[in-house]
Amino acid sequence: MSFLRPALKAKATGVLSKFAGDAAKSYSMELHRFLARRMHRPQDIEDLIQEVYIRLLKIENADFIRNPRAYIMTTAANVANDFITKARRAQDHLVVDSAVVEHVSENPTDYPTDRLASQISTQKQLSNALAKLPPIHQAVLLMHARDGYKYEEIAARLKVSIHQVERYLASAKQALMEVDWGRE
Repeated sequence: MSFLRPALKAKATGVLSKFAGDAAKSYSMELHRFLARRMHRPQDIEDLIQEVYIRLLKIENADFIRNPRAYIMTTAANVANDFITKARRAQDHLVVDSAVVEHVSENPTDYPTDRLASQISTQKQLSNALAKLPPIHQAVLLMHARDGYKYEEIAARLKVSIHQVERYLASAKQALMEVDWGRE
């Protein structure tokens, strides 16, 4: 069971590990490819695979699982979605322009306070504007603009047509163009 970290190897004995062990042997490469298609950062894939196997180890009675491959891939999709959701929540709390922070830290007197306040105000306005969009429009816009997904990838993830992705994106951009970006 080389897929498990040493701390988990001790736990992975007996009946509980049979399903996870079989999964590791049979679906390891497919699971890796499956998660690699969904994640933009390769360094996260191994952690997600580890989490999938941890969840598989928690299964008390795998006899009721009719289609192990489907169960494993669904578990992997849920793990990936959980990871993405947590990452987005972390990003929602604070958006920092590292170039601005670096400049201010190197030249504290050069940076006018009102310019910084203006940037913070603009970020708040953008957050408010995004919050007014329908959830599907938000998702499409953020997946494309922030996360760098292509239309095809967005369509596959959201289970809509590419044409729908284009329409949602155009609608979201139009709504953002109509926002009054003046001072609050």
